[in-house]
Amino acid sequence: MKTKNYQVERRLINEGPAEDLGIVVVLPAYDEFDVLSVLESLSSCTFPKALSIEVIIVFNASEKDGSSVKETNALGYHKVKEWILSRDGLRFNIYPMLMNGLPSKTAGVGLARKIGMDEAWRRLMSTGQSNGLIVNLDMDCKVESNYFTALNEWRLSALDKEAASIYFEHPLPSGDHKVEAIVSYELHLRYFIEMQRWLGLPYAFHTIGSSMVVRAEAYGIVGGMNKRKAGEDFYFLHKLIKRDRFDDITETCVYPAARISERVPFGTGKAIKDHLDHKRYAHTYSPKTFEVLSEAIVDVQQKLLSGMDDFYDMDKEWERPVRQFFDLTDIRSKWVEIFRHASTPEARLKRFFLWFDEFMLMKYCHYCRDADVSYSSSVKDAAMYLLRQLDYNTDEDLDTMDMLNILRQHQRAR
Repeated sequence: MKTKNYQVERRLINEGPAEDLGIVVVLPAYDEFDVLSVLESLSSCTFPKALSIEVIIVFNASEKDGSSVKETNALGYHKVKEWILSRDGLRFNIYPMLMNGLPSKTAGVGLARKIGMDEAWRRLMSTGQSNGLIVNLDMDCKVESNYFTALNEWRLSALDKEAASIYFEHPLPSGDHKVEAIVSYELHLRYFIEMQRWLGLPYAFHTIGSSMVVRAEAYGIVGGMNKRKAGEDFYFLHKLIKRDRFDDITETCVYPAARISERVPFGTGKAIKDHLDHKRYAHTYSPKTFEVLSEAIVDVQQKLLSGMDDFYDMDKEWERPVRQFFDLTDIRSKWVEIFRHASTPEARLKRFFLWFDEFMLMKYCHYCRDADVSYSSSVKDAAMYLLRQLDYNTDEDLDTMDMLNILRQHQRAR
């Protein structure tokens, strides 16, 4: 990774890393009151033998944030320091950083992750551990007890993979009024990914910041984390997914807390608030959205593989929203470009999906939903459709929790 891509030019941790450092967990912390639960969860894990682990916590605030945020950050920083001193025999080193004056133009979760991940990259690469793991977690998460052993097993065995998404489940507290909102949101996430897999799209992976893993060498190759204030995980992971060396880690689990939040314009916290306010996440993209796209994708693949270099009126049989969307995104020009630069069927197909990536898919789904109400569906109806496609028995009366449990088991079994 070139020096110009560093957020901080100098190293931030003076203490040198252990020679056998293999995993570094990065935690951004902004205005967090409970800063110890995640550390308790991590310290309760089983640990691999002969492997050093570090945890970097970036307490961050903008220079324009109010005094209450900065005071909470400072309190959390000192709580962590005291907790470290109170614990005997900790199996990992913890490095809290207090950064309460970050530039307001760039301050946010992306910048906080970048600061921590850049430092993790420096430390792993300085010991020659280019295959070491930079792992992201959030302060409101807990993890399964085999978290570190499962990560280390993947580190050693999946050497052909550069990055991964760790399996996750939102905790569902009994009797909490948010439970249905949490269930609906997670069901929406799993449905959306599974419909992409049903379409055969090559980038169908969850992109959640608190469950992402990247090898140090790959982190440098893609230029490191971005500074986005929201969606930083989505953009970062898709750079890695497009390199075709991405994986799912399903042998362990991250448990992100489902709390109401408006810090960013999307994500778990915002989705739960919207659901409770009777807004969008009681609904999702209709199965029809994917059905009509499937016909176009099959058509495109056949033509690319057969070498049909003239688009002609290939889209004349496509459903109206698909045809209109591809017209708006100028697929004809892209078609010419693909054939100009790709000489084999496989290379043409790869170029097409580098263009029609998950960013484009999201635009397509939003276009259909906004253009025609029939392209929106209740989460329950959409999930029922999906389960039928996956050949699950849907004769019985399933509620959203039943469906979520089925999809959890289905995705963890991958």
